[in-house]
Amino acid sequence: MIIKIIDQNLYKVLLGWWTHYNFPKMPFSMLPTETSYMAFVGDKPICATLLFLPIPGSYKVGWTFFFSKNPDATHDEAVEGFKLLNDHVEDMCQLNGCIAVFTFVGNESLVHRLETSGFIPVEPGTLMTKTFVGL
Repeated sequence: MIIKIIDQNLYKVLLGWWTHYNFPKMPFSMLPTETSYMAFVGDKPICATLLFLPIPGSYKVGWTFFFSKNPDATHDEAVEGFKLLNDHVEDMCQLNGCIAVFTFVGNESLVHRLETSGFIPVEPGTLMTKTFVGL
């Protein structure tokens, strides 16, 4: 299992997933350049997210959006890939001084996966947070 930064080639893979699920398509130029991640199980891309980190000296909150899953991933691959991706997001947030990370979700399965990894619903079914230090 590995994490890769989404480049132009992986962006094409991500576009295919977004098309499959009828998601809005964010232009490549709008993706965070160093913190758009895709998780792989073996050579197979499994899931991806976009992480927006704080500008140094500003707020201390990270935002992760557009969780996306390979429509051909098995359930076990999706669980394994999501855990790897979520752990990486958490590590990157903490390395960059974040005290919390927020996300917006609407998919019940994703809400459940986020809850089991420590996210807390703030607004039922939409806004979730995971805090790293006491606020």
